Amino acid sequence: MRFSTYLVVVPLACLACTKLTLSRPKVADPAPPAVASAPGAGANPIAPASVVVTGVEDAAPAAPPPPARFGVLVPLSGRYAPYGKAYLDGAHVAADEFNARGPRRVELVAADAKSEPLATLAATRRLVDQENVVALLGSVLTVPTTIAALEANCRGVPLVSNVATEDELGSIGPYVIHAVPSRRVAARDMASLAVLQMRRFRGAILYPEDGDGRALALAFAERFAALGGEILLSESYATGTADFTAVAKRLADARPDALYVPADADALVMLAPALAFHGVSTQIFASEDAGSERVLHDAGLDFEGAILPAPDTEATPAALTARGAAHARRSPTEERLAAAGYAGTRRLLDALAQTSHTDRDAMQQALLDRLAADSLGTQSRRRFLVVRGGHTEPLSLP
Repeated sequence: MRFSTYLVVVPLACLACTKLTLSRPKVADPAPPAVASAPGAGANPIAPASVVVTGVEDAAPAAPPPPARFGVLVPLSGRYAPYGKAYLDGAHVAADEFNARGPRRVELVAADAKSEPLATLAATRRLVDQENVVALLGSVLTVPTTIAALEANCRGVPLVSNVATEDELGSIGPYVIHAVPSRRVAARDMASLAVLQMRRFRGAILYPEDGDGRALALAFAERFAALGGEILLSESYATGTADFTAVAKRLADARPDALYVPADADALVMLAPALAFHGVSTQIFASEDAGSERVLHDAGLDFEGAILPAPDTEATPAALTARGAAHARRSPTEERLAAAGYAGTRRLLDALAQTSHTDRDAMQQALLDRLAADSLGTQSRRRFLVVRGGHTEPLSLP
């Protein structure tokens, strides 16, 4: 009742003040006003104009809005530090591009999530409570990302994850935005292609022993088995492996009709002669690296007929490519994480550009809108390439 009374009284009070002002009688005063007799007063009787102009001239210019602060959770120490630093580097490239384009600015605040749950929890709380970030990005490992997502959702801070491999991460709550990496989607699509369209039911997987390789192998295997296929052999190899003789022998004994190899260019070049020497004749489903100039030049004949996903239409930004050239010792996984850091930050920045408010709830809604739009866009059929005569061409299936 008080609230409704207040809503009625305030407009009536304002209206009453207006009426009193308008109906106030004008009293003629033969004596000139004090302002007219002040020294320096001119003949122009319109004194209020000079007062208004003076007020405008004295007004202080509007201060630019403070930058939106995004927290980036990555491992900056320990064995996974190179992965975290690569991801953070890509995030900075996206932020620099955004800040150079317009009046709105963004500021990245990094926190060391390490690979430990308690360290991640402390880093997340510091970003939320002390740094006052409006959104979080990261991390590159699944367990720390899960801990950060649980804390962020409880605090009402949107968190974007585009690297963690836990499929149900987005089910933690509305403030957790899980943007599934396109490479994992491609792995599942390749399994569907193998079983449903090419009728290959005896599969094998050879993958690099790192987080990305394990995630891709798991995505392929789960989809392959769900469609009725059987994985006969699944093996990993250490980064930098140059001799694939032993695993090629085991593949020859298993005799699969589909081999999924989410390997980088270095591994593919070393693997190709081992498969050829031991007579492994099977349909190869490879990573996008199989279409690189190096693989096609050095091992294109051995990979004749290999199928790979067509590259994403969005090109790698020149600034990110230039920074990658400055880090010649980066592994292919680190390069992919740098691209993921760029893409994750771009997702946050695109959401920021869609809202005029820089607060956590507005960011969350904009991120959800963007995620829904992306889901509609992924309904189109994925394209694949096939290696033919030392080059790639679009795959055509009946």
